[in-house]
Amino acid sequence: MKVKYIMMKTKAFHKLINQVTQNIMAEVKPLIDTKKLKDEDEWLTPKEAKEVLRIKSTGKLLRLRNDGFITYAKHGNITVYSRKSIMEFLEKCIVN
Repeated sequence: MKVKYIMMKTKAFHKLINQVTQNIMAEVKPLIDTKKLKDEDEWLTPKEAKEVLRIKSTGKLLRLRNDGFITYAKHGNITVYSRKSIMEFLEKCIVN
């Protein structure tokens, strides 16, 4: 196999790398933004909500929702919790 080399000045190389990076980001950014929107609208089962909150007690989960700290929806006997509200609750709990 014959090896071929491409030579270019350092400044031109950095310019090329920046252009390639910008092109990749232009393609990837919409995908990232879509994923963020999906995550914000995601609803979690009680088990998943407890995992995100890192709690084991169902009673604690019920207290958080009944006291208005996290948002939930209920249809019949199915209850789901808003990932967005759980993440906002956890951010409020951060101690510097």
